[in-house]
Amino acid sequence: MVGALFIFAIALGAYAWTTSPACGWLDSAEFVAASASLGIPHPPGHPLVAVLGRAAMLIPFGDVPFRVNLSSAVAMAMAVALVYVVGRELLAQVARALTRVSRAFLAMGVALGFGATFSAWHQAVRAEVYALTAALLVTALVFVRRYVAFRDPRALASAGLSCGLALANHHFVAVLFLLPAAAIALSARPSARAAFRTALLGMLGLLAFLYLPARAARDPMVNWGDPDTPSRFAWTVSAQAFQKSLSSERHDTRAGDAIQVAGVLLEQASPWFGLLALAGAYLLLRRRRTRGDGLLLAGVLASVSIGPALVGFDPDNPDAHGYLLPALAALFLLAAAGIGIFADGVLARVPKARAPAQWGLGLLGLLIPSALAGTHATQASMRNALAADQHARMWFDALPPRTLLVTSYFETLFEAWALAAVERYRPDVTHVDRGLLSYPGSKEALARREPSLAPLVNAPFTPGAPTPIPLLAQVAAHRPVAFELHFNLDEPLLPHLVPDGLVAWFTASPPSDTTRAQREAADATHADELRFLLSSPAPRDRVGALRLLLWNAFQRARFYCLLRRLEAARTVLGQAHRLAPDDPAIATLEEECGLGAGIRAPARALLP
Repeated sequence: MVGALFIFAIALGAYAWTTSPACGWLDSAEFVAASASLGIPHPPGHPLVAVLGRAAMLIPFGDVPFRVNLSSAVAMAMAVALVYVVGRELLAQVARALTRVSRAFLAMGVALGFGATFSAWHQAVRAEVYALTAALLVTALVFVRRYVAFRDPRALASAGLSCGLALANHHFVAVLFLLPAAAIALSARPSARAAFRTALLGMLGLLAFLYLPARAARDPMVNWGDPDTPSRFAWTVSAQAFQKSLSSERHDTRAGDAIQVAGVLLEQASPWFGLLALAGAYLLLRRRRTRGDGLLLAGVLASVSIGPALVGFDPDNPDAHGYLLPALAALFLLAAAGIGIFADGVLARVPKARAPAQWGLGLLGLLIPSALAGTHATQASMRNALAADQHARMWFDALPPRTLLVTSYFETLFEAWALAAVERYRPDVTHVDRGLLSYPGSKEALARREPSLAPLVNAPFTPGAPTPIPLLAQVAAHRPVAFELHFNLDEPLLPHLVPDGLVAWFTASPPSDTTRAQREAADATHADELRFLLSSPAPRDRVGALRLLLWNAFQRARFYCLLRRLEAARTVLGQAHRLAPDDPAIATLEEECGLGAGIRAPARALLP
């Protein structure tokens, strides 16, 4: 227990020092907004993350985003400490010739080594679901292993509760873990009473989903699916909005994705640890008394690795690394078993080697996390990463009072939510996201909050439907209307839009060529002002800023190409080339624009 607390403190200190102070990129801003408003994040709703993020806001230091981000640091530090617990218990079974100190040092090394990988560290410094998922599933791993080793039904019941909570947090990763864990537990032939108790506690964990209709009834700002009816609750919990990823067109084959998953695991743990994990799996499986441990760890490693390959894996997306955390923990534990069994065999034959072995394992316990932290810590750190918040404020600072802002890109939506939930920033601006309007309950919720927009929202005003330009003109007669350029804007709308930096202003009548030329010159100047976001001290923050700047440049250049404003398009493409000289999507757009071909599909290189 003391050792686990020590490991927890070390990991938490390192994570807290590198935690993001801002709302952040990708889904992090949404989770900050959901915590601040006690809302409902994207499907399946992630109730535990929202509640724990809200609890973290009670911490009496730091800004609200930092406090919510810190909840991920606490969860990941717990996962690291629990890997240490599994490591010590496993080594006590397979390496009895080693001293307790030697086993403790080796377990410490693999636990902190796991925590020092980029995959783990980056999930610990931003608001996301993966750190908590890892903590819950490693908790389940502790109890499943204890049940397999000692047949303690209380351990099996505790595993059931942990898995139920994990299913309520991220059910895809939890199911991948459950497949091998349940198979191993059932192979031990639990009694009917133990199985019933385990299932009951698993369902108790799933009751966390009752948060969704309870909060939806209060109509929070972040309210995906508005799940206060049975049908909308089922839509949200089933993550129906994202099930298309199982059947959508893939850029790589499943075999190619599987190779990428294996490459990421080996990159994170190092090829040496990959070989040690293979050796550990073999050595565990060949012995009858350790076969259960081998099947459990190898099964978790295989199942959790195969899952992302089935739905598509992008190693450049930090969220993809979060899916792999249980597999990465299993890999490190298998490597620990390999080292422990080998050292145990050596000591059985050479008892005089006990002292050198103890010192060697102690040194190894220090070197493993030190080497991995030296490789991954800087890349994973989000300390002083403020570019996302600066980018969000630039969106709103340029808007006149009472602007209707129409967005379509998910990061823009999440940034707007975060500013509104945390700071009540620009309450005079009305924000409508066209993509969100296509989901259950969103139209009704917006019409309740903004009755004057009900005719526009119900027109419909969703992607794929013709934009109701006359209704927009009626709105624009009383307030400014700004659009975010996006692929889902239909061509009849485009002549009514005038880009100006991050937004494009709607005009009831298409402007003259002279007016357009004047606004295009101003647009180029505003776009150049955004480059300061790339000066962020955190590498991942710069990556997020570059992605958003390229996305904006691509959309503006595409807009000008479609309207045959070729000089303006050339200017924007020049800006994009300065940001990313070798980006193939920019080169393709430039070629298509010059040929006069229509540009319809998004470029993968510019998407997160």
